[in-house]
Amino acid sequence: MIIYRYLLFEYLKVFGLCLMFFIAILLTTRLEEIAYFAAAGGSGWTILKFILLQIPYVLPIVMPIASLVSAIVLTLRLSYSQELTTLRSSGLSMLQILTPILITSAFLSLMNFYIVSEVATESVLQTRTLQRQLTLVNPLTLIQQKHLFRHKDLYISTKNPALSRNSIEGLSVAIWNNTTRRINLITAKELIFEEPMIKSKQLTMFSSFQPNKRNFYDNLYLENIADSSMDVEGFSLYLKQRVTKLNDDYLKMGMLLSYIKILKQKLTLDDTDKKEVKTKIKRAYSEILRRFSIGLTVFTLTFLGASFGISTSRQPSFRNAYYVIGLASILLICIFSAKAVMSKIWLTACLFFLPDIIIIALSIWNLNRISRGIE
Repeated sequence: MIIYRYLLFEYLKVFGLCLMFFIAILLTTRLEEIAYFAAAGGSGWTILKFILLQIPYVLPIVMPIASLVSAIVLTLRLSYSQELTTLRSSGLSMLQILTPILITSAFLSLMNFYIVSEVATESVLQTRTLQRQLTLVNPLTLIQQKHLFRHKDLYISTKNPALSRNSIEGLSVAIWNNTTRRINLITAKELIFEEPMIKSKQLTMFSSFQPNKRNFYDNLYLENIADSSMDVEGFSLYLKQRVTKLNDDYLKMGMLLSYIKILKQKLTLDDTDKKEVKTKIKRAYSEILRRFSIGLTVFTLTFLGASFGISTSRQPSFRNAYYVIGLASILLICIFSAKAVMSKIWLTACLFFLPDIIIIALSIWNLNRISRGIE
């Protein structure tokens, strides 16, 4: 039908423009990470690949916002140009007019689910692979990029935050020792990379042996070294061993389901910490719910924008704009807030899906009001 093709074209046109605009905006939030990667000495193609890998990471958030804006722009244009009145006078109901937009948004929701579940996870893994491959060329970049250090047993601080490729000043490393249940401290005035060695100046190591339980004191060990060196490969492998961490959002859907199956098998073993395993299972299920929720968000926000973007009053009013901003903000806040309670599956399910149900119900209610001529 010509009318449906026209509505679909206008919706996708604004959607595509908004998509490119918001991708460019959100990429600026990752400029620091891109700058660190570029300063680490990668080739031009490697840097370009690293930048492109950031796009799938931001797409799951960009697509719902772009769909909301495009739906609002389309319905406002139809309202103010009287095209909406013409379509309704031809015998089409409000739901029939919005059918091509809603069907398209449903397909976009499926696409967004696939992106967040398969493409974005692969993008994160490829990004981490590129970052860690550079450490074999210059392992000091792993220290400079502190966002990679998410291991709870390791803390690293440097004096100069500049993007220096071959040296680091004022290095401090705190490592938790599970054997002694104490923290080991290492400081160095300067760390210099001279392939194939890492050289340190004025290195100080402060550690402890097994505590003396009889006399209630620690056996401390303090060593000062003027100059020392370490093999690059050994240094890189040590750091990567400390920072490597498997997160649920790094796994594709098939791998995530296999991970849950493995965790359930561990529950049958007597020597496992069942409470910790159950918590991991709940977090994995919550991750699955998160992916479905982010996918559904495209349809929800499109329906919201299409419903509340319609203007039937002769006098301009910002009331519907307040509703759209408020409801969309609540939806996004709930999605981000649920990340903090992933171990409580019922609470995360409510945070992920309850706002969608409320928004869809309100959108249907508003369409019924407009169909009955109520402003």
